[in-house]
Amino acid sequence: MAVLDVAPLEGPVFTGRRSRLPVSISAAVGVAILAMLIVLWIWGAIAPPHNPLATDPASQLLPPGTGHILGTDKFGRDVLSRVMAGTGIDLAIALLVTGIAFTVGVLVGSLAAYNGGWLDDIVLRVVDMVLSFPAFVLALAITAVLGNSVRNVVIAIAVAYTPYFVRLARGEVLSARRSDYAENARAVGNPGWRVVFLHLLPNCVTPALVQASLTMGWSILDASGLSFLGLGIKPPTAEWGVEVSEGASNIVSGEWWTSVFPGLAITFAVLAFNLIGEAIQTRFSRRR
Repeated sequence: MAVLDVAPLEGPVFTGRRSRLPVSISAAVGVAILAMLIVLWIWGAIAPPHNPLATDPASQLLPPGTGHILGTDKFGRDVLSRVMAGTGIDLAIALLVTGIAFTVGVLVGSLAAYNGGWLDDIVLRVVDMVLSFPAFVLALAITAVLGNSVRNVVIAIAVAYTPYFVRLARGEVLSARRSDYAENARAVGNPGWRVVFLHLLPNCVTPALVQASLTMGWSILDASGLSFLGLGIKPPTAEWGVEVSEGASNIVSGEWWTSVFPGLAITFAVLAFNLIGEAIQTRFSRRR
């Protein structure tokens, strides 16, 4: 497939490997996990068990129990409520990052491939320059320059992952622009933009959808990693990476729940998006 020729080595890529699980099971598990996360998000937004930002010195580092199902952290804040609040923030970041990277990357890559010439050369040079840095390192550098905020984290991660979509879309459009249906569309007088958006993109977008699902998971990992290092979202915001960072020092003294449960939330979110992407990839491979 053309994807194998253009996908970068770093970060999430569309590899063409078949799913280890049947596609229906892989998709069902991924959707089920994602649905549970969305339920946690809505529950936490409407009626959380406790205020995720409210401190209680008398309830510091309580183990999981009836009053606090997942225990409390070193400030007496309810871990379950903070995980719920973090679900909304991290899923929103993943959705925004992927939406920006997908839209910009697919449009730029498709137009560059269709038009060719100097536009394609400039796009390729810029993409190669950005891809010379690992995505997380580039996001870390951009966040360090822009500052700690949700908006800057979204911008940094989106910039880091947009080139993957550019190269993916470019490769697909390059292989499809000389196809019979593209030639027929041009022969009846369709302008170039119409050929690209109405004829080529609908037939080339599936690999980008797989990449989008994987990027959702990697965006959550990157956002959490930036927060863990102190260069992402700042405390006391209830974000998974912040929660893992704040609870990491408690593991040695035995209060494992302060960082384990936010870490499990990250793991399940990434697993869900990878399973969904793998299911889309497998079905796409069968159709090819």
